[in-house]
Amino acid sequence: MNLRVGKELLRFASIGAQMAMRKAFGRDDGERFLQNTLSGMPGAPAKIGQLLGMRDASDIPSPEPMPIEDIKAIIARESPLLAEAIESLSEWSKTASLGQTHQAVLRSGERVAIKVQYPDVAASLAAQIDAIFGVAGLSPARNYEFDVGATKKFIGQKLLEETDYRVEALTQNRFYSRYKGAAIVIPKVYGEYSTSKILTQSWEDSVPLADVKGSLGYGECCKAAAIFSAFVVDSTFGLGLVHTDLNPGNYGFRVDGDNVQVVLYDFGSAYTLGPNQGILLYYWLEATRGGDPAAILSSLEAIGFSGRRLAPIAAKLPALSQLLLKPLLTESYWSADDWKLAEGMDSILGADKWWFRTAGPPWFMYYMRTIQGWHHAMMTLGASVNLAKIWWPWEQQIKNMAMFMRRSSPAPVAVSQTTADGIELTATHLRVLVTEGGEEIVDLSLPARAIEDLEDLLPENVAQKCAADGIDLIAIKQKAIAAGGEPQDLFTASHGKRQYRVWLS
Repeated sequence: MNLRVGKELLRFASIGAQMAMRKAFGRDDGERFLQNTLSGMPGAPAKIGQLLGMRDASDIPSPEPMPIEDIKAIIARESPLLAEAIESLSEWSKTASLGQTHQAVLRSGERVAIKVQYPDVAASLAAQIDAIFGVAGLSPARNYEFDVGATKKFIGQKLLEETDYRVEALTQNRFYSRYKGAAIVIPKVYGEYSTSKILTQSWEDSVPLADVKGSLGYGECCKAAAIFSAFVVDSTFGLGLVHTDLNPGNYGFRVDGDNVQVVLYDFGSAYTLGPNQGILLYYWLEATRGGDPAAILSSLEAIGFSGRRLAPIAAKLPALSQLLLKPLLTESYWSADDWKLAEGMDSILGADKWWFRTAGPPWFMYYMRTIQGWHHAMMTLGASVNLAKIWWPWEQQIKNMAMFMRRSSPAPVAVSQTTADGIELTATHLRVLVTEGGEEIVDLSLPARAIEDLEDLLPENVAQKCAADGIDLIAIKQKAIAAGGEPQDLFTASHGKRQYRVWLS
């Protein structure tokens, strides 16, 4: 064990012991001590401290900022072109877990935000993660067969991604392209002034969440809540890329004339959903509406939950799922005050909540950070949102896409490609690609036999548009099946800004 690792382990062992002592006198005191202590330490500890303090981060300390002279030296070393372009650099900074951000004015007159990474963060990350997951042995999760190795690997990979600002820039550009000109404002990345350790982007003013009640009226808060909610739904089921660090410091609000805008920052922590993960979430919703414990368990296993660890609470899964999916099950206006997650979990599961917490795949934990962050924003805005109106169009499209997937077989398996009439298809997959503005919206790979229901594959309005354009879906499928289902392009279509391509492969 090298000296750096030894010091990290000693430090975290001390934190773990102090946390255990405080928990003996009160759970809240222990958790507050842990999140405050970790949040003041750069790197992985601060990221975990942020996660612990997601719902109320106002009084959690940030790491100490680097002196302005050190910041200038790092900029000059890492990006000489940026150093030359800077007219002035503010001494004020916003500190975060991996770096700090300064406002600057370029010689061109543009205001920019420059995020500079703390030195040696990436080098110490592995030791910090090892030490943090050593402290995790003190938690109740150890009694519920928590898969520490898988979670540690996932979080380690995600945190290492965050230390490369070039990855963050690519992610931010995807969001920027998707929402450019919309009510969601994404700062523009200056690629020529950005490196792996420096990220330069447009400076976007906004009112922080803590000050929103004094700056926006109730009607404006309602608009902001609807915009924020639509963003979470669209990024999940449309873009397939979710911002997983929606803590209150990473977004703000502003009013431009009659328009309300939501400004989003810091895209280092994001998760790209697999092509079918959004649909699998929909299966869970569908099973929850049916209320059958076995169907709900099966849908959760498809998402990646451990069926073995869910088995002890199988009878409670309908009530639990009704609680967790309540926003999407609401048929009209929804208020965040009505969604008591922590209290509901305790009421339904009690101590058995650890079976659920340890059963989920690591990516689901990251996605829940998105939901927690959104819920906290909705609570603070204090507005009702017509979630049914936001969610319904997506549900209709996903429902059509999802009908061909098998809830019990989420992973690729050997599937018979024989049609109901006994015709053996040469192709193995029916592919569906939906793009908008060059960005992938949906990328599905279905069993080739799904061609038998080709006319039901697209949303009804798109199918009607195809018919109006002379695309006969029934004739296309009959011709393809008669030819033995050989790999081929079936058709392309457009509806509004979206392009649809369907083919056999």
